[in-house]
Amino acid sequence: MGTELLTPDKRLKQTPSLGNRIASFPAVYFSMVMATGIVSIAVHAAGIPVVGSILMWLNVVLYCGFWVLLIGRAAVDPGSLLRDLTNFRIAPGFFTLVAGTSVLARQLLIIDSESRIATAMLWIAFPLWVALIYVIFTAFTVKENKPTLAEGIHGGWLLSVVATQAVAVLTALLARQWLNYQQ
Repeated sequence: MGTELLTPDKRLKQTPSLGNRIASFPAVYFSMVMATGIVSIAVHAAGIPVVGSILMWLNVVLYCGFWVLLIGRAAVDPGSLLRDLTNFRIAPGFFTLVAGTSVLARQLLIIDSESRIATAMLWIAFPLWVALIYVIFTAFTVKENKPTLAEGIHGGWLLSVVATQAVAVLTALLARQWLNYQQ
């Protein structure tokens, strides 16, 4: 019996398999890393370093866990991931990978003085940003069936700007650190 024949109550009681959950893991979960990182840096700057540090380590766990799930999704169902990257509604959420990586790198730099790890994360964030900008916007440019402007554009598209800003701020912080080191 297919799920289309089940009543809503029976569908709610069915638990999707682990594979199905991994295959549908949304990249937008990296926004949790963004938000936790911003709060962590703010709390640290406000003079509560213990809370900032705890949130930073929580963020490290979240970030690593989300990458494991996203890589698992790519392994389990790469077609679904590609469809999401070309979906006007879902694709902007992938920019949270870039912003989350950049914010976590800033946390590590500001709270824990980890410039080497932050630099390595910039080497992840920047190419990821370039790839997403070109893949997503090119796919939408050449796509034959496009939604109307009202249907296709939403607030999530601002994540492309946020990701760009996040990479720029991380680069500036690392450049300042490098210049201070040179003096």
